[in-house]
Amino acid sequence: MFRSSHFVNIKIIVLLLFILLAVYATSFNGVWFFDDYTNILENEKLHVTTLDTASIQKTFFSKFLNDDLYRPLPCLTLGLNWYFGQNNVLGYH
Repeated sequence: MFRSSHFVNIKIIVLLLFILLAVYATSFNGVWFFDDYTNILENEKLHVTTLDTASIQKTFFSKFLNDDLYRPLPCLTLGLNWYFGQNNVLGYH
């Protein structure tokens, strides 16, 4: 049986999800900006086409084209975004 506190928690979660959707709603139809072209669209090392070990390692150990810093997790997540959505901006939000 649900207690009233569980119902309040569910209301709060639904409210927070609604606020989050409202905040990000304007970015869903966005476009590429600034270094997105060089770091994502033109960076072939981030373009994951298969989910095999070699492809994931290539992405994980790549660098952004205009940056000397090594950032493995952002490179990996951008590579996975490319795998699932290619150059569709919506998937990167």
